[in-house]
Amino acid sequence: MGELGTRRRLARFADGATGRSLVIALSHGMLMGRVPGLAGVEERVGLVERAVRAGVTGLILSPGQLRECADLLAQPGGPGVWLTVGWTNLWRSDEAADLAHDYADGTYREVVDPKTAVALGADGCHVYLLLGATDPQVEADDVARVATYVQRAHEYGMPVLVEAMVRGPRAAGAERAPGHVAFAARIAAEVGADMLKLEYPGSADALAGVVADVAVPVLVLGGSKRPFDEVRAEATDVVRAGAQGVVYGRNVFQADDPDRALADLVEVVLDN
Repeated sequence: MGELGTRRRLARFADGATGRSLVIALSHGMLMGRVPGLAGVEERVGLVERAVRAGVTGLILSPGQLRECADLLAQPGGPGVWLTVGWTNLWRSDEAADLAHDYADGTYREVVDPKTAVALGADGCHVYLLLGATDPQVEADDVARVATYVQRAHEYGMPVLVEAMVRGPRAAGAERAPGHVAFAARIAAEVGADMLKLEYPGSADALAGVVADVAVPVLVLGGSKRPFDEVRAEATDVVRAGAQGVVYGRNVFQADDPDRALADLVEVVLDN
């Protein structure tokens, strides 16, 4: 087993001074198609360059983006790269919304194995764990899928970032309920996740309870674009709650001023 390799790669996502993580997610196109802010190769590569220049500790990229940014990411130093290794038909961009599936008939599959992720130059694998399906067999299969992928990744010394969330008709409107976030976090940690990417459960106190319940680092996702003052305040609460950091995508690459957004997040998450 590649325990040392897993630990060394995982450390690449943490700031050397504070131990915190600021990860920028840019792999939306792999799941959703064409997304505003990530529409062209030049725009995508430019965003990676700006994130690297700002000093973020990590990126979430697709296999295609890794190739697009190969020259940039081959330079010494720079952020770690989580590779999105799965695909789902649950989410679509606005222009392809008519092609989306709901949680009753949607599905998720890994499309990049750990060995290929290593060969592509990734530092870790990013997978989804979707809980709350109406069909109990679907939920059980999803947990087994993630557990098996984690085991295979660890054979190659690859850490796994599990994006664990509760979805489906029974959770509609309560996806960020503290109990649901804590439930998803605990299941993901118990099946071997090295780091968690979670919904924000509404308050720093609720998040602190989630962080205390698992023995692996917690990152909080940003979700859809919001007013940046709200995003900054949430990031401040995330740090105060004891989480390792944040994973923000649309609130950076769709921001009115992505460079300012990056600078503000570096200040809040890494510099304080």
